[in-house]
Amino acid sequence: MTRTVVVTGASSGVGRACVRAFAEDGADVALLARDRQGLDAAAREVTERGRRARVLQVTSPTQQRWRQRR
Repeated sequence: MTRTVVVTGASSGVGRACVRAFAEDGADVALLARDRQGLDAAAREVTERGRRARVLQVTSPTQQRWRQRR
């Protein structure tokens, strides 16, 4: 049975390192973060290791309000 692991902050730093580690350990990975470019790059790292990646770009309510005021 394949495990699916959810990683928040998956686009960089510790989250990105976790993405790599889980994929290398044989898990599929659901990646959540705000930075789309980082998410896409991390997803490629998962698929290059033969695992499935599911990507979800998220925003915080604060970030959404800031965008609306611009």
